[in-house]
Amino acid sequence: MNGLALDVFRNGMAAKGTSLFTICMFTFVFYLSPTGAAVANEGEKGDKKSRHIEQQLESTPEKKLTHRLQKLQEKLARELPESRAQREQSRSWLERMLEKLGLGGGPLKADELAELSDLTDNVREAYAEAIALLEQEDKTFRKSKKLPPSAKTLVAERHEKALNAIKLKHQKVDEKLRTLTASDNAEEQRDLLTQLAEEISNEQFAPTHTPVDPANLPWRSPSEKVRVPEVEKGQLQLVLGVDSLAGYPRIASTSLTPELLNPLGQPVEADLAETIDATITEEIKALAASLNNNPVEIYTWVHNNIRFIPSYGSIQGAQYTLETGKGNAVDTSSLLIALLRAAGIPARYAYGTVEIPVDRVMNWVGGVTKPEAAQSLLGQGGIPNIALIRGGAIHSIRMEHTWVEAWVDFEPSRGLKNREGDRWIPMDASFKQYAFTEGMNLADAVPFDAEGLAAKIQQSATVNEEQGWVQNVPQAAIENSLQQFQNQLEDYINNQNPEATVGEVLGLKAVKVLPPRPLAAGLPYEHIVTQQS
Repeated sequence: MNGLALDVFRNGMAAKGTSLFTICMFTFVFYLSPTGAAVANEGEKGDKKSRHIEQQLESTPEKKLTHRLQKLQEKLARELPESRAQREQSRSWLERMLEKLGLGGGPLKADELAELSDLTDNVREAYAEAIALLEQEDKTFRKSKKLPPSAKTLVAERHEKALNAIKLKHQKVDEKLRTLTASDNAEEQRDLLTQLAEEISNEQFAPTHTPVDPANLPWRSPSEKVRVPEVEKGQLQLVLGVDSLAGYPRIASTSLTPELLNPLGQPVEADLAETIDATITEEIKALAASLNNNPVEIYTWVHNNIRFIPSYGSIQGAQYTLETGKGNAVDTSSLLIALLRAAGIPARYAYGTVEIPVDRVMNWVGGVTKPEAAQSLLGQGGIPNIALIRGGAIHSIRMEHTWVEAWVDFEPSRGLKNREGDRWIPMDASFKQYAFTEGMNLADAVPFDAEGLAAKIQQSATVNEEQGWVQNVPQAAIENSLQQFQNQLEDYINNQNPEATVGEVLGLKAVKVLPPRPLAAGLPYEHIVTQQS
């Protein structure tokens, strides 16, 4: 062995010895020492926390689908373009020339294709579960005997739309992803990446509908045991199944070059699109046109004409809310969004936790006289809420709530002249105050003798409680008693005011009408945390 070879051998052995020593020391420090054990333990805790968050984000089929689509969106719209841009900067002139000649590699590396294939499989699995859930819900509703035919029809239509929307979305995305992960052609990969980036960057992937149980619809009495409203955005995102990275800057360019969105968060196509809840029907288009497609007039009309129902979740959608003239916060927001989008004004849902003075909540939920009654009504509707105490009494109500954000021309006319939008402005058309008019005190002025009627029935009727039947009910006596009571009511009302309206007799609840006026920059109450969708 000559001197040069010996030096090389020695250097190689020395290098190997150094590497072995380093590995041994690393193992001792990070696995055998107390410090290393603590670090490893913290790592395990972090992994457990990550798994817990993942489980929360995928706790239902719809949340799983939303979460996995968002991960796919992150990969296609941000990570892959950034990785490709970095490779573009570090490529040699020879690699660039070979690619132009069709001899170079494609825009995706093998490990990126493999990871994309895994994400595609995960999304495909989540789609299958979401579709199975919708199909099962449809069967449950159709078999339910607790729903009137009209409600069954409405629910069936919404489920059919939801199924079709999900299946169509799945088919379009899945076909492109299958082709992309199987392709080894650089040009085809590039085209598919461009198409998928466009589609997914503009897609919000919010849950398509709110799963509901026919035995627990809002016109029943749900349990008053609702959860406490969330006050941290991370926890609110877990409840809603929202990706915690959704608020970070995204890459949204058809050329796949890194291009951060404007810090103001300008609208995307989804903010003008029709959805299952915010349907843009001909009636809604006509109403928006009659309101001059103006955001101030549209907001004012919804505020003044749609009454609030204290319930939770998307129940009716835009069109049905318009037809009934009432709805909860989500339904009212759906109608407002549909009208704004029909007018060409970008709009989106905003969900968060707010604090409202208890006297305004008491008026809002129906004019109750006790704070506890207002909180009970919110709880019965399933709205997460908690009473805030000051000086031994309920001062305000903290609750989770839904409103709308619209992209309007705020400067300088604050929406009165809507030429070109410049910022997102909050609009809460569901929150309002009412003027209550007391009716005639008929219960005291014309009391109904229910005990006397019951005594007459008992005198002639035969009741068998064990077998559950009644015979010889005095039908004529019942009709005579009711007719006599009706005559007494009519006489009393005619003596008091023969021209009285139904509202004057029974009492009137009317929205305190807002005139069209410049939009406010904030909400009419304190808000703690907000999540847009």
